[in-house]
Amino acid sequence: MAGNTAGSDVQMIPSWILTTNVVAVHDLESAVSTIAISSTPYLRGLDRINPAIMAASSPDDVPMELPVVDLDVFLNNPRDSAVVLAECQKAADALVTFGALVLHDSRATESDNAAFLDLLEDYFAQPEERLREDERPELGFQVGVTLENTEKPKCAVDEPCLDVIQRLAESERPLDISGHEPDPKCRFFWKMAEKPPFETEFPGLNAPNVVPRDPAIRARWEPTLHKWGTTMKNA
Repeated sequence: MAGNTAGSDVQMIPSWILTTNVVAVHDLESAVSTIAISSTPYLRGLDRINPAIMAASSPDDVPMELPVVDLDVFLNNPRDSAVVLAECQKAADALVTFGALVLHDSRATESDNAAFLDLLEDYFAQPEERLREDERPELGFQVGVTLENTEKPKCAVDEPCLDVIQRLAESERPLDISGHEPDPKCRFFWKMAEKPPFETEFPGLNAPNVVPRDPAIRARWEPTLHKWGTTMKNA
């Protein structure tokens, strides 16, 4: 998953992260105001860094902000240079410590980022009945919109999953999920991949993207998502 901060200075951009599959998440209260790299293959809003993770080390050991990795270092220097190797180590340490990092790429323009955010804000400002037209539950919500309180944590009610957790060493167990409620975020999946040139046994995974019906949004939708998605993929 590749996210960016636009322009020559690191910028804190609220609410959404973009990756090879675009998943737009509308969750202003719980999203970190940044663009970040994570292991998740979608554009999504990041929750705040888990306090339990931060508490596992002393404040002197773990910085309170995500490290910034400068992609320009890799673009402008030999891959085996000391400065590139140092930036690689910074990225590896960030993913081990936080599972996420901020990526700065001067090729990502602030105007493109603003156009993307403005579009998604306009989209999620629509009435719920209009948003539900873009749901595709029959496809497992792998395209289109997923509204709040739709996804539920499987392990909260799945006995085999709970049994696996119980058998883990205490230091390896996830946080207690028994009281978890359905996910309060909204999101939108937009695939950046082209349809494969062959028949597939999993047509649901290759379903066409959903384009919103509202004329003002529809006119900007594909160009804006593809432009910002391409920026993410190039990063």
